[in-house]
Amino acid sequence: MKMNCNIIRDLLPLYVEGIASEESRELVEEHLEECGECRERCECMKCPQPQPPVQQVGQLKRLKRVLLQHTLSIVMIVVFLTVAAMILIQGLFFVKPDEAFGYTLLCFYLILPVTAFVCSLVLGLGKSAIKWFAPIVFGGVGVLLPMFFFRNFDGIALFFALIPSLIGLGLGSIIFFSKRAWNRRKRQKRANTNFGK
Repeated sequence: MKMNCNIIRDLLPLYVEGIASEESRELVEEHLEECGECRERCECMKCPQPQPPVQQVGQLKRLKRVLLQHTLSIVMIVVFLTVAAMILIQGLFFVKPDEAFGYTLLCFYLILPVTAFVCSLVLGLGKSAIKWFAPIVFGGVGVLLPMFFFRNFDGIALFFALIPSLIGLGLGSIIFFSKRAWNRRKRQKRANTNFGK
């Protein structure tokens, strides 16, 4: 009996789908008349499996998108802080006094502003609220780094860290909002086309 049940359970998917041979179908039907457990299993297989509602699928996709945007925001801030830490460590421990001026020009007036611009641009492309704090963080780092090197406040360094960050964030936000408006118009046009049919 047990062996027979195991064989029938192997044949049940074919039986339920209607693709079992005539002999197999007859064997399964004979067994189902005698065995309540296999009959129950067959009924369960015939019932459609519940699918997640479309609304829940949409919410899950939205949640996934929000988590990705927050992760990207955090990555961009960490990238900027890593570059700033590398500039600080390199400047404090590895730059010779006669190379300090060139190092300062390269790092504070080129590398740091470009990094602030690129990171802010990427942040601006997302929907995350973290992006609005990025210029404050980047500008603050732009003030603190020169203070470690020169032992005084350097307003120019603030300018070169804060302004590229604001410009990058602005450009990224303009692209983000333009893309969102374009997608909204596209959906509206598609809805109007479908409504007209």
